[in-house]
Amino acid sequence: MTTADTVSADLHGFRRLLTRARATDDDIQAAALFEQTPRLWRAEPIATLDTPWSKALRDTLVQERHAADLGLVDLRLRLGRHATLPAEPSARAEAHPLDERLAGQLMLTLHRCGRSAEPLDHYHRTRGRPAREPGVEPGKALRDIQSAVVTVVTPGRTAATAVRDGAGGPLIPPVARR
Repeated sequence: MTTADTVSADLHGFRRLLTRARATDDDIQAAALFEQTPRLWRAEPIATLDTPWSKALRDTLVQERHAADLGLVDLRLRLGRHATLPAEPSARAEAHPLDERLAGQLMLTLHRCGRSAEPLDHYHRTRGRPAREPGVEPGKALRDIQSAVVTVVTPGRTAATAVRDGAGGPLIPPVARR
């Protein structure tokens, strides 16, 4: 099998796994499928080619990988597997400082690991990024996570009280039991 054939087979396998993972309603099965994708991703795709077409394809593939990584983190958070995550979203947040979905994942991970001051710090750093236009606030999803974290860490309130009272809604649920 040639290198091109191997790359093509890996790419098709990667996409098949993602399609299956996104199609299932079973979070545990979806996470297992997402977790198989890194073995098909050995290095930067088509790194030896330097044409406009190859650069565009490489960018597309890197975005697909990033989306798959975010999907896996979402699943792990839903499954209550946040204790295994702090390094992953943190490193990615450094590489993608304006990615609000990633910022939200990091905030939830830190909060659920008992590090409640850190998500608020991260929110304020994200909110004040120089690349943002003055007066442009983070999106609703990120603001909702920030609000839920603030509500939960307000003195005299516990996570259980906040969830029971509706604060935080599905954003900061008790650890999932499966």
